[in-house]
Amino acid sequence: MLTESSETQLALCQINKNLMNKSSEEILKINGFKRNTPNIKFNQSLRKIAYNTKSACGDIADNCIDAKASEVLLNILKDGEGKISMIQIVDNGFGMSEDELDQALKLGSESHKDHQDLGTFGCGLKTASLSQGRAVRVITKSEEDEYYVSSQDLDLMLSANDWIKEL
Repeated sequence: MLTESSETQLALCQINKNLMNKSSEEILKINGFKRNTPNIKFNQSLRKIAYNTKSACGDIADNCIDAKASEVLLNILKDGEGKISMIQIVDNGFGMSEDELDQALKLGSESHKDHQDLGTFGCGLKTASLSQGRAVRVITKSEEDEYYVSSQDLDLMLSANDWIKEL
């Protein structure tokens, strides 16, 4: 274990403060810095977040409410053995543009919500969906009446060993 003197700790803090206003691309050019993208297996651990079907559907329905939906339809489809095979959540709220949909399926997406809202951190849609299944598909209609579809498939990401989505 390394121990550092107070002077060394102070110097490291000063270096970090000097980096705070730089872009990630500028920082990555500095010797000793590299991107720290999580291993795709991290996505598997996100599936274990404490969601049950009710709380996962509630988290996603909260997004519908945030989109000013007056109607939210929850349809749970079961296979021949009575196991849930698909969960559909449909609403009449404001849709998303292609860029907003791209953000919606990005873990830790940019959010412009009030910090009082449930979806402040940009993880709910992905973690709630993937806690219940191995894929999520979002179909949305923009203000311009354009339809956009995006999906994230855990098995495809694991196979490719990369954080990928269809858009």
